Amino acid sequence: MKKNFGLGEIQRMILGAIKNPDQPHAELSSVICEKPPITSQQRLRIYQEAYKNRMLESLRDDFPRVEKILGSDEFDKNAAMYLESHPSRYASLAEASQHFPQWMKESSDELYEAASVDWIEILASHQVEVDRQNVLGPQEIGMGIPFVIIKNATLFSFIGKTDIFVSYRSWGEIRSRQMRPEEFHFFQMISGRMEVEELAKLVESLRMDEGQLQNLFSNWVRDEVIYCKRRDEC
Repeated sequence: MKKNFGLGEIQRMILGAIKNPDQPHAELSSVICEKPPITSQQRLRIYQEAYKNRMLESLRDDFPRVEKILGSDEFDKNAAMYLESHPSRYASLAEASQHFPQWMKESSDELYEAASVDWIEILASHQVEVDRQNVLGPQEIGMGIPFVIIKNATLFSFIGKTDIFVSYRSWGEIRSRQMRPEEFHFFQMISGRMEVEELAKLVESLRMDEGQLQNLFSNWVRDEVIYCKRRDEC
């Protein structure tokens, strides 16, 4: 007796067949109509190939540093092997990339680092930026308006073998930079909302050069690594 499938069931069956071409999908033959000159199996293979190519394209878009190191052909070979060993379990393309850095670690530290930096840029790109309505600029800070210090919440970091990389959103763009270990330690010590007096105590406790820290702080404010937000609006 022929089974009647609902629309949702049919959609899931077709998606499963496209994403997992090596698995049997016998039930599909009862819901896909034959329309010569292309058979239902040929039609399905077209969709499977299109899905595979779109996944490869997505990985190329997500990991430009890795592609630059490997070259396009070698990158595609590695990406195809990755997709075979890590088939996507999601309808969205975004989640397909999340295990790629760890997978590249098996090849080399250089590729792992490059993939990880690409990945934190992806993470930063999906974050919501701060409401700038009450963020003070350098001129307002110089006027002595009371403020608290907050981190850029879109910032993600990766600690490599020798370097520390951070990526964050600023005015709709993704910015990436490297930090020295002592700079990153200073950044981590800044709490969620820090008063100026608390910052002064932190600087004193770290026993770092005050001039360098002031310069670093100014650069971070300018580049929006941190924000100075009007105190009475926090």
